[in-house]
Amino acid sequence: MDEQPTKRAGHRRTKPLVALVAAVTATALGLALLESDFGFGTPGSGPEKPAAKVRTVDEDTAQDRARATGKKAEVTALRDESSTTYANPDGTFTLTTHAQPIRARNADGQWQDIDTGLVATEQGWTTTASPTPVTFSPGDPGDPGDSNGGSGGAVKSGLHQAGYAGARQAAYTADDETGTGTTEEDPAAPTIPTTWSDLVTLTTGGHKLTVSWPGALPEPVITDAQALYQDVLPDVDLLLTARDTGFSHVLIVHTPEAASDEALTQLTYRLTSPDLTFQIDPATDTVTAHTSDGTEVAVSPTPLMWDSAGTPDTTVGDDPEPEPTDEESASPEAEPSTSASEETDDEETITEGENDEAVTPEEPTPDNGSTSATASPDTGTSADTGTGDGTETAGAEPASFTRAAPAGLSTADTLALQGLAGPAPGTHATTAQALLTDGAYLTVRADTRLLTSSGTTYPVFIDPSVSGVTDAWTTAYKRYPSSSFFDGANYNTGTTEARVGYESDTWGTARSFFRLKLRKTIKGATVRSATVKVRETYSWSCSARQVELWHTGGISSSTTWNNQPSWKTLITEKSFAHGWKSSSCPDADVDFNIKSLAQSAADGGWTSFTIGLRANSASGSGAETDPYTWKKFRAEGNDAPNLSITYLRAPNTPTNLDMTAGSCDTSSSPYINIGKQTTITLSAKATDPDGDLASLYFEYWRTGYGTTTKVTATKTAATATGAASWAIAGTKFTNGYDYSWRVRAEDDDGTDSGWAPTTGDDVCRFTYNTSIPTTPKAVSTVFPEDVNPDGSSANGSIWSTVTFGTSGAFTFSTVDTDVVKYAYSYNSTSYANYVCASTSGTTGGPTASCSTVITSKTVTGKPTLAGPNVLYVKAYDAAGNASNAKKYVFYVKPKAVPDGAADYTGDQIPDFATIRTDGRLNIESITNTGTHVASSQTTHDEGTLLTASTSIGHWWNGTSTYALITHNGDFAPGDGVTDFIVRTPDGGLYLYPGDGYGGTDISQRQEIQLPSNAPDPATLTDIKSMGDANGDEQPELLAVSGDALWIFSGYSGGSFATATQLSASSWSGRDLVTLADFNSDDTIDMLYRTAAGNLWLRHSAASTTGTDWTTLASSDASLDGDSAYATGGFLATTYPYLYGSPGMTGTDLPDVWALTPAGLLYRLDGTATGISATTYTGRTLTVGAIG
Repeated sequence: MDEQPTKRAGHRRTKPLVALVAAVTATALGLALLESDFGFGTPGSGPEKPAAKVRTVDEDTAQDRARATGKKAEVTALRDESSTTYANPDGTFTLTTHAQPIRARNADGQWQDIDTGLVATEQGWTTTASPTPVTFSPGDPGDPGDSNGGSGGAVKSGLHQAGYAGARQAAYTADDETGTGTTEEDPAAPTIPTTWSDLVTLTTGGHKLTVSWPGALPEPVITDAQALYQDVLPDVDLLLTARDTGFSHVLIVHTPEAASDEALTQLTYRLTSPDLTFQIDPATDTVTAHTSDGTEVAVSPTPLMWDSAGTPDTTVGDDPEPEPTDEESASPEAEPSTSASEETDDEETITEGENDEAVTPEEPTPDNGSTSATASPDTGTSADTGTGDGTETAGAEPASFTRAAPAGLSTADTLALQGLAGPAPGTHATTAQALLTDGAYLTVRADTRLLTSSGTTYPVFIDPSVSGVTDAWTTAYKRYPSSSFFDGANYNTGTTEARVGYESDTWGTARSFFRLKLRKTIKGATVRSATVKVRETYSWSCSARQVELWHTGGISSSTTWNNQPSWKTLITEKSFAHGWKSSSCPDADVDFNIKSLAQSAADGGWTSFTIGLRANSASGSGAETDPYTWKKFRAEGNDAPNLSITYLRAPNTPTNLDMTAGSCDTSSSPYINIGKQTTITLSAKATDPDGDLASLYFEYWRTGYGTTTKVTATKTAATATGAASWAIAGTKFTNGYDYSWRVRAEDDDGTDSGWAPTTGDDVCRFTYNTSIPTTPKAVSTVFPEDVNPDGSSANGSIWSTVTFGTSGAFTFSTVDTDVVKYAYSYNSTSYANYVCASTSGTTGGPTASCSTVITSKTVTGKPTLAGPNVLYVKAYDAAGNASNAKKYVFYVKPKAVPDGAADYTGDQIPDFATIRTDGRLNIESITNTGTHVASSQTTHDEGTLLTASTSIGHWWNGTSTYALITHNGDFAPGDGVTDFIVRTPDGGLYLYPGDGYGGTDISQRQEIQLPSNAPDPATLTDIKSMGDANGDEQPELLAVSGDALWIFSGYSGGSFATATQLSASSWSGRDLVTLADFNSDDTIDMLYRTAAGNLWLRHSAASTTGTDWTTLASSDASLDGDSAYATGGFLATTYPYLYGSPGMTGTDLPDVWALTPAGLLYRLDGTATGISATTYTGRTLTVGAIG
């Protein structure tokens, strides 16, 4: 399903990385973890206890309990971090899935509510039960930051340091008249510290990452889920907070003097991980961590920093908005003005004096009739003038919010700072710069203009992102159009509230998105109801406003206001107002009916989808500039948005599709023939997980005339077997016509299964012809047919019980009473072999004379190929009439010997591969005489065959950009299996190891690193594997980049050791056709095509160990100069795709496969000096790439 986050395939890396990162923002850091299965095993205190044995309840058991008790029963086998499934007494099921985790496994491996409270362990301070466990540093008891002077080795907990000495002002306002700081566009490279202390370690899905602090750390003060490290720098505290989905990190800068410390304005963290690598997006300063296959698993969005100016949000703190008086009605007659200041799409800070002429917008009057804190321009307190120092103001004069400073600040006071809740109305805020050095060092550069401004109110907070998980949410905020707020990042502990609508204090418009995970159990189900529930925690007033719920595209750490997902479909909208601090409209849940979207998800088998909330967009120009639309919604915890779907399980798709006079044929024309039968019976079986299967619904029609000739029948399914059949008189069919049929199951509730069969055109087909025999059946237990129980193709998932080269029995049978002979052949339509009642032979099958009637015969055969094979069988009557062919497709296990040159199926015969125009990678199997036998799709993801959509990012980009592919050699160490080298559509270079069965598992792909002097893989336009050219037992790779020809050699462990430019010019208009030995001197020669449509052959010279590839650099450097192999006729417009293959036509000399624009496949037979013959194979392959 396209809702899942896009995997990011990295380009060439300059060095391998054992590093990770959460990611800091401004001078801080935090992690957002994506698409991971959670790793548990949080260290605990005390002796290890044996895991409790808990028996899970499956769907059937839960349904039995629900019906017996009349109460819903949980399907505990389906319980996970964020979803719960119940069986209901009426036979339905209800799935409730939350946008964020609601439970985690404890030390005993049992589910419990999430508990991010910190407990002491040998490693430090660890979360009690979290989907993403974190461990915070215990600090150094001897560090000067310890207020006890290092006495005592125990880590302090609770508020033991409440009397912390060292007076600070709680809200210090800088008295400097002008901001003198800068934000350099291209600063010098950061200095990397040499002393590190592990700060926090996070584990998710088996991936561990550690963030280290540059220097020593004091012992922390522990309060519930928070660890406060005091004076990590003079008058700078560091606060870590464990969250449901990881952790957050914020620096609390108490004074202007502390802000002047150079160590603060450029702070570097070390990021380490055994198996993750890191990238930074320069457009958003977002840092992401990736697994070896390019999957993004951690993110740190755009850094943010803010001061203590402003008023607390009415939903935060101890001062709720007062109840309205008689004069201050909660439902004012007059609507507020919507003439707020125009928003800017530029998030860069404003230079001093830039908006001196700005006019303060008229602010709306809240429902209680109170006036805004912002005065008119005449008062000299215009919020629109900003700080005058380059930072953004949240809409109010900072001085008006300066608080009185107490004599000293205790630990409790620090933890109670209102600024820890994030920017508030009136706050001065800006973004910071993030730099990633050597893939392991994250530097956050604070914007010193905020730190030195006369309007800045201290403390100042520098906050990184927070962690996320497989489920995710984000807010797009127009005030900072290029900043990411993924998973609530940039609000210290991470805001747990999503924003929607227009907020006049900051003139900011927000839209929020939630990704909702689904269970596979809803696939194919009938949805009775589906509701998204959100909890509104704040509204501008009690006056209701419309909120729209949309189905949107997927979200990621790159989602910003300027990079929103597509708004696909408006599902529903609702008008409401809750959460204003008035008894008339307190916090409340709001339900949205999304049944139509849930049904689409069930029909499509989606694993997730994303919804977007926005203010009403259909009310004209003021749609998202009305401050009454400003709303907040709980985004995390038990009150996070949840989706509740009540559904009926559908019957299973029918299996065992059959015909009394044939079988279910899902192949291409000619189809099996049905003839000489007075009755044709269609049959199938089905099951229902709820035990209420009612019937099977059949339909047939003349192929191509479904709308006018369709005939249907509903047949009751047998209680014991689920089988049903439909007998149709032969007189219902017209001689010579093709017919199609299919079947589905229905249960007592009227819920339907999917149609069977499920491959090909999703129908069975046959030809009705009474003048020729019925197509025979074929069966083999040694070489079973590659078909699913529903008669559809199994796509290479069924293999022989013996290896290639072994014989096995095939049995042919018919229902006709006048058949005297079966003729058959393997991987060709010669039908040379035959069997009669008492004779058999291997030649002359179609003409061999037989007279005795037979019904079934068994023959012994030896397939000619490993991998896919096709057995063609025809039945003959005494008059010599032949039936249509039975095409019996089966797969033969390869021998445990190394693959031959360019062989991908294990039979020592070279194959080639194509990427079809719909994105599928197919293996094209060839016989040793050069006959194209079959196309097989065997690429998969841990056993699940790829589809057009799941192939995106591997073989194509989903539209018209295809990968570069080549195969000729064993790159993966020592298994003897041919592998693919692929330059993916997004510019990455990967090894896709062969699986030994003619396929490749994309989950095993490995990114290939090139030397630093190599071209970027994204610039490659042609690649060709040479096999082992220099005797080092590793294949080499030839590549074209721009006008240059390169060779990459010394492959080992995911990287090439050497990149050599063979030629700097002339290659932009050429195509590499093949690399093979043309002159029998045991060196590898090169055949290439020019833009003029000529084929040229370049012989290489020998080295002491094999081929001297430098002799392939140019005609002059070669053994004997370039020679014309074929002149004219091979323009790219005539043959867009050419692929040279080791000899297939009885010689060791290479042959060439050629495809026309229409997909017609030709074989060009090669000699040592040129093309000897051009043969059309009769095959049509519509492709986007060949290799």
